[in-house]
Amino acid sequence: MKKTVDYREKHHFLSVDGVDYEIPQRTPKIEEQLKDHDAKLDDMTEYEANMSLLNIFFGDKAAEMFPADKEINLDKLNMCVQYAKALYFADYYEQKDAEHKEELKRAEPILDKANDILKLAEKIK
Repeated sequence: MKKTVDYREKHHFLSVDGVDYEIPQRTPKIEEQLKDHDAKLDDMTEYEANMSLLNIFFGDKAAEMFPADKEINLDKLNMCVQYAKALYFADYYEQKDAEHKEELKRAEPILDKANDILKLAEKIK
């Protein structure tokens, strides 16, 4: 069997207040930064945690999105962070979803047999 990888880099953007910010590609550097971020979550406020993630994804542009201000709407900030994370992992989860669909497809004959056995057991009862 042969599998051919024909990967085309996708570019995702998060638009905040009419300005588009490009989501970075998944890299070991960013994955390490995310791991470090998650390890420090207990010591951060919601605002600090969300701004830290935006800084990981967008660098200095994060401050453009949400300038340091005590009046920042945390719900808007959280929404932007959640969308950014979803876009960052979109291709990864798309690949995982395709893998799971393939696994289910391979399992269908086994599930069909198991279903037949259950039906037969019901008839025997």
